[in-house]
Amino acid sequence: MIYSVIFAEGGLGSLDGLVTLFIQISLGFGASVTLLAFLINLISKQKLKPIIYILVFLIASILPLIISGVVCGLMLIDY
Repeated sequence: MIYSVIFAEGGLGSLDGLVTLFIQISLGFGASVTLLAFLINLISKQKLKPIIYILVFLIASILPLIISGVVCGLMLIDY
């Protein structure tokens, strides 16, 4: 189910560049959120394991991709 939602943009045909744009935006958002979390924890002097930052990156980069997949999937539905 989730894979079909994420890759619903591929069904838009001539807008395949849209898929790469959404992927780049979501990866950039995930990287910026992870960097912000690292800086906040560095300032507050908290020691966290690196797996926490990996999970923050995965969550912050996959959620925009799922949201864009839902939006593009809804564009394919004929009302």
